[in-house]
Amino acid sequence: MTKRTSTCTGIAVACLLSLFLAMAAPAISADLDAVDLAVRAKDYARAAQLLKPLATNGDAEAQYRLAGLYRMGTGVEKNHETAVLWLRRAAEQGHEKAQYNLGVMYENGWGVPVDRNLAVQWFGKAAAQGYVMAKAKLQDADAGDKPSPQSLFEAAHKGEEGEVRALIARGADVNGVDSYGRTALMEAAEAGRDAALDVLLQAGAKPNSKDRYQDSALILAVREGHKSCVKRLLAKGAAADAADANGNTPLLLAVTQGDAEMLGILLGAKPDINVRNKRDWTAVQYAQSRGRKEMVARLVAHGAKIAEKQKAVAVIEAEPEPVLANGDQPYQGWSPLMIAVWRGQEDVVRALLARSVGKGGEIALRDEEGHSALTRAAWRGYDGIVKVLLAKGADPNDRQGNGKTALMWAAQHGRVEAVRALLAGGAKVSLQQDSGETALAYAAEGGHAPVIGALLDAGGDVNLARRDGRTPLMAAAQRGEAALLEMLLHHGARLDAVDAAGRSALWYAADNGAPQAVKVLMSGDGGVAFADREGYTPLARAAQQGRAAAVDALLQYDGDVDHSTQQGNTPLMLAADGGYDAVIRSLLAKGAKVDVRNERGNTALMLAAAGGRKEAVQLLLDHNADADIRNLKREQARTLAEAAGYHDIVQLLESHPANKKGFLGLF
Repeated sequence: MTKRTSTCTGIAVACLLSLFLAMAAPAISADLDAVDLAVRAKDYARAAQLLKPLATNGDAEAQYRLAGLYRMGTGVEKNHETAVLWLRRAAEQGHEKAQYNLGVMYENGWGVPVDRNLAVQWFGKAAAQGYVMAKAKLQDADAGDKPSPQSLFEAAHKGEEGEVRALIARGADVNGVDSYGRTALMEAAEAGRDAALDVLLQAGAKPNSKDRYQDSALILAVREGHKSCVKRLLAKGAAADAADANGNTPLLLAVTQGDAEMLGILLGAKPDINVRNKRDWTAVQYAQSRGRKEMVARLVAHGAKIAEKQKAVAVIEAEPEPVLANGDQPYQGWSPLMIAVWRGQEDVVRALLARSVGKGGEIALRDEEGHSALTRAAWRGYDGIVKVLLAKGADPNDRQGNGKTALMWAAQHGRVEAVRALLAGGAKVSLQQDSGETALAYAAEGGHAPVIGALLDAGGDVNLARRDGRTPLMAAAQRGEAALLEMLLHHGARLDAVDAAGRSALWYAADNGAPQAVKVLMSGDGGVAFADREGYTPLARAAQQGRAAAVDALLQYDGDVDHSTQQGNTPLMLAADGGYDAVIRSLLAKGAKVDVRNERGNTALMLAAAGGRKEAVQLLLDHNADADIRNLKREQARTLAEAAGYHDIVQLLESHPANKKGFLGLF
């Protein structure tokens, strides 16, 4: 092709493009004017109706405005995930406000997992266009502003160890407390998040802090049955004899919950075997009263003293309601039966029921939170009390206002003995609450393997999904626990199921960055090519998140290394945009194409240059990335880096041997 022919072709293309824009712009402008009129009339449903076709046809401003309606729930049902979808489409077209707001969504975990790195990336893109609020966000980050304690609590509760690490690095107070005296370590311990708990302990989290209810991280982990967390806390000096507001130590809690394995772990820490709670009961007395002979024998072998006669216990009406140091009364307004149930006082529950205090209506009464005595007992895992209440006529399938049952509460908190008691008492294993959640789904989300086993043995439907299409297998995959996945797959869990966002179990395992979970799912042909509604395959999602180990696991099976999202981004582009060098190396080693362009005309090199990813730029140049390619805005990698102020990358690009691609690089 001669220079003259090339120039003429370019002029022709430019003319056609100008003609198209001249024809399309008035129509789009007119439609947006109609949207403005609908908004001024407060007819938000009409505004959403007008915006949807414009957004679907690719108009960035319409996409941004529609995202705002979904974010606020104005004119449409509030849906943060849908808001993120439209914000991302607008942001990837260069819409600065959409870029900023997408960063806000990642910063706060609205519709997406909290991801500080992605938030900063989008703030950076908006700031590069001069958006003042985005610049302020970046200035705060550069100044080392301390994140809010709540952000650390949320990341710890969700088990996002990478985010926990990043927040601590930015100055988050690892021992900060909320209004209830809770710490991030307590959140991780209660949710059973081992990796996040390790990060917090390594950063200096105090293992013996207590909240306003006198619960420590160890007490919470024992109460929820998270054995690996208990081991980690004990190894870091957590006090084995710390007591809660009722004087119950971890040892007493393990015995009342009938958890023999937990008892063994705690005995290894050499606790006070004869410690008494505020009701003057010891662990061995509880074991005796519940007929747990093996526990009695183990406790006696460790020095427990058996009383000749069990001490009589006063009925709860004679006991004053506890008052905490700050004046709060945690059981204010509760019935005597409800208090006895919550405290795990089985003998008092029996006494109240025998005296007719709990008969008839009181067993079915609910507190202000909608709980009955049975749901409270199931939540706490007091299987003995569960059996007593069921024997006295409590309905095992009674629902709270949102449809949640006692079985769901027990499953959510890993109370396997309570689960078995409820199932034996007639609880229906596959009931769904209003959101579609089942007991099995709760157990999978919490990673409670024994509960999952009990529910599956009782005929739980392994493929029953929530209203949003999420299955127990997806929940287990998001936790990244291979053993849970194997259990569910053995009972017929479907690998090809996808949720409302088009995401499969493998997608969630890739998002979590769990290579062993990926391998389990892939060994069963786990839908490697399944892309979600935005076109993200598991490989693309893992690359976007920088999950190097998961990427390597996926690459063993996934032959389509260049599959692109709806915006035309390949896994290599997503990794380059995030600066994930290990992922970039793996993709390049598998033959990923370096000069593929997305719908904006950007290549992986351009994205890396614009984001200040110097090592990524070097890697791509070393693999012959073309630095002369221009995007639809006629920008090159060098000009993008220059506009963003990355002068070291500009020098790197200028010093690299020029690619010999002539005038083709102009188009």
